[in-house]
Amino acid sequence: MRIIHFADTHLGYADYPKTDPATGLNQREVDVYSAFNQIIDYILDAKPDLVVHAGDLFDSVRPSNRAIHEAFRQFVRLSRVEIPTVIIAGNHSTPRQKVTGSIFRLLEYLPHIHPVFEGEYKPIEIGDAKVHAIPHAFNEQMFKENFLRLAVDKSFKYNILVTHATVIGVTEFAGAEFKELAINRSYLSPDFDYIALGHMHRFIKVAENAFYSGSPERLSFSEAQDAKGFLDVELGSSLKVTHMLTKARDMVDLAVDCADLDAFQVMKAIEASIPADISGKLVRLTLRQISPNVYMSLDNQRIKEMTAAALHFVPKPELRAAADQGITTTQIGALAEEFAAFVRRQALERRYQESVEKLGLRYLEEALPEMEE
Repeated sequence: MRIIHFADTHLGYADYPKTDPATGLNQREVDVYSAFNQIIDYILDAKPDLVVHAGDLFDSVRPSNRAIHEAFRQFVRLSRVEIPTVIIAGNHSTPRQKVTGSIFRLLEYLPHIHPVFEGEYKPIEIGDAKVHAIPHAFNEQMFKENFLRLAVDKSFKYNILVTHATVIGVTEFAGAEFKELAINRSYLSPDFDYIALGHMHRFIKVAENAFYSGSPERLSFSEAQDAKGFLDVELGSSLKVTHMLTKARDMVDLAVDCADLDAFQVMKAIEASIPADISGKLVRLTLRQISPNVYMSLDNQRIKEMTAAALHFVPKPELRAAADQGITTTQIGALAEEFAAFVRRQALERRYQESVEKLGLRYLEEALPEMEE
């Protein structure tokens, strides 16, 4: 039996004020759609026995019309050629309350497409395989009860578990995400022929029969070094899992140690850190332990010139607070990052964005001593 396993497509995701010249849409939104399309193209060529999407089809509970259209357009392609497809809801696509309803209900009208989204365990019979689908639930107790109902059905040749969660105890899973749910390793029974996991954006083998496919597109700089794609799985006398790569947007995550450097020295260090080829890439530069005064004295025009080829450049100052003010780096750094992220979400012109960020940082530096009193 051949299965295509993918997850965390996050349709509708958008970031940074750059538009795609062909469509006029946010470039990152287009990148996400492109990765999704690549997978569907592969599926149509491979003609597998089963497709499973392990959660977070959409980036939000209320996706945009464009995101809904793209999802339907692609799943109609699978429906028309009668490829059985199981799609479970993840934490990004599940409302807080069941009464809110779900966009997944519309997918029920497509033949051969099986959406599972109401927080309940649902077994689905497809040929000689039984798919045990456990979507994101409305609370931890409900999620746990779903797993207590789970049992391998020996009357089927293949038993496949599909779920969306964090696996407790796996070291790669540091840091909680909003509304995420967790499962113990004991839930990942070796009796299943395959376990398709969603939620973590990195391709990871959790057990001999359990894998995270990862996301097909990079969605944060924490994923800059991750290979992106989906899984082509063959069940039989042995399990064969192949990580197929998508053409994801490149990210470059740089860092410069600015402790005890003046503005001129920081500029030289920045210039030395930027790779020769950043064309079309997302570039983030972390300025570690930089003095607020030094940061405000940097030559922004020169930095623009050095990073002009990038799709988008993200400066990330980690400010060093003045010791005599009794302010910790954590305090001012966290506030500065939060403020900078807020400004970027406003989609201001770049020249205004940098001015507002620097002005805000100056005010933070002046205000924090008073807040500490």
